[in-house]
Amino acid sequence: MGLRVIDWVFAFITLSATFIGLCIFPANAFGGEAQLLRCWKSSDLKVKPREQFAKRSKAGSKLTFKDYTFRGLPEIQKLMRGSIRRVSLRDDQKLVAITFDLCEGPFEIAGYDGSVIDYLREKKVKATLFVGGKWLENHKERAAQLIADPLFEIGSHGWSHRNLRGMTGVRLWAEIERVQFAYERAYDNLLARQCMKSTGLGLFKTNFGKPRKLSLFRFPFGTCSKEALTSVNKRGMLAVQWDVVTGDPAFGQSAKRIASVVLARTKPGSIIIAHANGRGRNTAKALPLFIPKLRSKGYKFVTVSELLKSGTPQIAKTCYENRPGDNSHYK
Repeated sequence: MGLRVIDWVFAFITLSATFIGLCIFPANAFGGEAQLLRCWKSSDLKVKPREQFAKRSKAGSKLTFKDYTFRGLPEIQKLMRGSIRRVSLRDDQKLVAITFDLCEGPFEIAGYDGSVIDYLREKKVKATLFVGGKWLENHKERAAQLIADPLFEIGSHGWSHRNLRGMTGVRLWAEIERVQFAYERAYDNLLARQCMKSTGLGLFKTNFGKPRKLSLFRFPFGTCSKEALTSVNKRGMLAVQWDVVTGDPAFGQSAKRIASVVLARTKPGSIIIAHANGRGRNTAKALPLFIPKLRSKGYKFVTVSELLKSGTPQIAKTCYENRPGDNSHYK
């Protein structure tokens, strides 16, 4: 009888804990939006006043080279060598990848356009974020939120947004490689948070599930050389460009113009480029003008990795904006 009483007590405690856990953390609490709300209040995730604006910095890139030697990662398959522009899909698929660059130059602390991220979360739009290593280091809390969010895939955008076409040797390698170190620090710091750990009862296990290694790379300024492309591929990453350019960094670019360009040029398998570091002018205002319309046409937003798995990537031998050679003015 004593054993039965103990069994009943244990069962009662377990059921009570489960009920309390489900009340506090709904059914999808083990990952997803609820995981974010375990780590941050809703107000912490929202846009902050003037957060999108860049600041000047005297620090430079703080880039040293001694630790950034080739790790010997396996090379990617030959098919993927080069610059990925878009993906050819089956006729019945209407998938599109929207991407946002969060880059930061050597003598600045770039911004964070929370209005863009807030809208993507509100409308459950998947996106791939190409993040600079310096940006990761200078925006630790925002970086943790983006890494933790299952809507977003993280790719590399170089350490300090330099033109890699003009770099060679160890400097080129360091600009590519150091981003992984910054990402690993951000990743590990996120996992060390109490909100990402399971309890002793095992009721609140997380469903983080994101890789610790970056597999996608976007060249700053959309420029590359043969050596730069080879270096990215040898690092085990795919070089991802685009076929739809929002032009959102341009002064005077309106939300209506951005939306019209996206709607006119997007087709199944497209990769759209925009910015979320404060350099995307009217980007946040443009998203509600084209995302619902694309969805009404049957388009589904996926990450770049999901898009690549769904079809055949179209590969170019070099990097450019809209056509080969159009970014040769970048020195």
